[in-house]
Amino acid sequence: MSRTVVSFTSIPTRIRNIDSILLSIAEQTYQPDIIIIHYPKKCIRLNLDYDLEALKTIIEKSSLYDKIIINECDDYGPITKIYPIMNMSIIQPDDIIIVIDDDNYYNKYLFECLLVNFLKFNKKYAFCLSGIMYPKTLGSRYYCYESGCQTEIMEASFGYILSRSFLEDDFTNWVLHDIRSIEDIHNKNWENAFFSDDYVISKYLDTKGIVKGVVFSNDKIVKDTCFVENENCKRENSLCMLEHNLDKYFKAERELQGVGLL
Repeated sequence: MSRTVVSFTSIPTRIRNIDSILLSIAEQTYQPDIIIIHYPKKCIRLNLDYDLEALKTIIEKSSLYDKIIINECDDYGPITKIYPIMNMSIIQPDDIIIVIDDDNYYNKYLFECLLVNFLKFNKKYAFCLSGIMYPKTLGSRYYCYESGCQTEIMEASFGYILSRSFLEDDFTNWVLHDIRSIEDIHNKNWENAFFSDDYVISKYLDTKGIVKGVVFSNDKIVKDTCFVENENCKRENSLCMLEHNLDKYFKAERELQGVGLL
């Protein structure tokens, strides 16, 4: 029987967000079976160590304590929110994965909405609450797809859902390994792909013929109501603040083409 797994990562400067994220999960109308927090030893982007003991202290006080797994892993960039699942034997091929970010307090209907859409199509499609168009040129405008439409890029910040079986062994080729510094990323010509997890996972699913869709209209949650204002949930060191725009996706495509993935 498939289980529902929530998967996310964090960065050292957002350790104070974890408690709020767990509270947000605890309030969901649909409760997951497992919650995985992928937690590296060092954040490459910020050149900061993670505080594992601080994380454990937060988790010990959570009502979700028995469901939470800390997955100590390497830092693969933002895609650390999902990629390390590939190496976790506890996760089975038919498990359902909900991916979220660590800087949003989510509407309590998010998981329910994602799951309803996912099951409606027999777990064959990936679904998100916010989907956008691929950039076709530098300076492309930001266009969102409407509810019920197929999408090109799924935005993890609003949550998305897929099956573990969608991620085959070759997914490892889409992730940068054995990196210790920003310089390593530059030297391997992977800078834009490294910071563009939404683009990378979406393009990977395309190569597998997996349809990606925006959830259908409903009276419980839409993109504009996905986040609940919470003063304890901070967007510290957000990539958006570093002008992480569609140009990075366009450049990431060139990087992936350069290594024969596209």
